[in-house]
Amino acid sequence: MLFGKKQRQDKTECSAPYLNFVTKKVAGGLSHQRDLIISSAQKLFPRGAFEATVKRDLIVYGHATSQVVAVGLAAIIKKARRRELADIEYGDCALAASFLMRLPLRGHDEAIDEVIRDWIEAFETDLRYLIFAEELSVSDLIEVGNDRFVHYETNSDTKLPVAYFHLLSRVITLREQGEPEPYRLLNASLASSPILLASLEDSWIDLSSLIQHWMDTVVTVQMEAEEHGQEVWNWY
Repeated sequence: MLFGKKQRQDKTECSAPYLNFVTKKVAGGLSHQRDLIISSAQKLFPRGAFEATVKRDLIVYGHATSQVVAVGLAAIIKKARRRELADIEYGDCALAASFLMRLPLRGHDEAIDEVIRDWIEAFETDLRYLIFAEELSVSDLIEVGNDRFVHYETNSDTKLPVAYFHLLSRVITLREQGEPEPYRLLNASLASSPILLASLEDSWIDLSSLIQHWMDTVVTVQMEAEEHGQEVWNWY
């Protein structure tokens, strides 16, 4: 992973590598990915057992969706705060997006064992784009930050995704104050920014539609598999 000290001499040329990557390499291809997966399922399932191939494609498509959701969160924060985001803040958005993607899979052990495991590995690989982030901040993000989100995910009394938006809003507030380890220092006395929180909550309609496109694709593939005596997970 390319963590370490900030490379200020290059920052003017590439201020947000994660944003650049997702915008240029990922976002425009989501619909094409979906169409290819469905087309492959329709061609492969009648020929025999190709569940593993299609499953892998669905997992990759899901991660790409998560990346686009992350950029969507970043855009909301930029608009609400009227500033560009620091490199590490794209990491905050990516972490939040990864948990938003997991919402439809809650309670499905098979999905948790296979899909989410691979998504976690892909998220950690994505952190190589945080080339201007300090190592201390990255460690806080992937260790303490992950634990913060997991706490909400596993608490049946937590209202999701609102709790995720509260967490993200509070982290952004601490980062603006210059705190390199906001997840570690979060406490109950720190309130969410009302404007930012409202903006994030309002964005959920559009963001959730992206996630639903992924789920709809999964269901379409599952039905195609079942029609030919095969199975691609069992949670529709």
